[in-house]
Amino acid sequence: MYDELGLEVPSSFQELLENARIIDESDMDIRGYGLAGQKTGKAHDEFQTFLANMGASELGFVNPDADDLSTAEVEVLYDQYEEEIVTLLEYFNELSQYSADPTGIGWGTSLRNWASGQFAQQYNLNQWPGGVAAAAGVGAIAENTGVAAMPLWEEGGIGVEDSELANPTMDGHHVFSNANVQGGKAMLEYLYAGDQQRAANMYETEPTRFLPAYENIIDSDAFRNYPLFQEYPNLLEDLDTVANEILPERYGNNDTPGTLTNSPVGVYYYRFFHQAEMVNRVVTDTATPQEAFEYGRERANEIVEEARDLLGR
Repeated sequence: MYDELGLEVPSSFQELLENARIIDESDMDIRGYGLAGQKTGKAHDEFQTFLANMGASELGFVNPDADDLSTAEVEVLYDQYEEEIVTLLEYFNELSQYSADPTGIGWGTSLRNWASGQFAQQYNLNQWPGGVAAAAGVGAIAENTGVAAMPLWEEGGIGVEDSELANPTMDGHHVFSNANVQGGKAMLEYLYAGDQQRAANMYETEPTRFLPAYENIIDSDAFRNYPLFQEYPNLLEDLDTVANEILPERYGNNDTPGTLTNSPVGVYYYRFFHQAEMVNRVVTDTATPQEAFEYGRERANEIVEEARDLLGR
């Protein structure tokens, strides 16, 4: 699509929107973007990722310099970032004008719609959409699907160092400090350290979905010799781009500690999808961006209070 219409890979929200408009208004019978508007995790993730690339965050620490952030107090930042959140909801509303029906787009439907060629751009994980198209036998889409770093909000001069992106979706198992730590370590060693072939086999069903979180798996012969990558080498090249360029260059440049990785309250909070509800209300015209913001702020405070009560924070 980019080649045929003479478009560049967007580096800003505004360029992404303009690409969507041009594609949507062309005679190529494809929508310009696939915006997630179901009240589920994809809209939740998309909202958070775009907001992070505006230099804003929903939660923060009252004292980010505390020695033990796992017990530090978390605060809701909706009031601090009201302008950014309302602006983002306005942006999504505008982007939805060039999208397939957002209320029908979640993780699964976005992948199916991508493989069937319904829209030309979307937010998703790694090279998952290309892999789904390949598995469905839609070679033309699999071969022409590419990846790029998420764009930044241009107005105001935000740079990569201002982005709040800090926690990419990677695969892996976790051992919690109050769990059976020895048993957990033994399990991880069995899965990942004992045998590289075994570790690589864990990704074979959907090899483009997750970026392997453990060292050397993505570079192993066992991983790189999957039949999918032999047939579609561009998919493997794109995963290499994610691992070696996008991840180190775009994530973790802002040293403000994130609540999702450092606080049980943050972990609890981000398991709710009120962000998706906000987006859904705006793109269905059941609320203005300001009204959706006010709903989100109220719900955010409720969830944090629930977390404090449950966790004794």
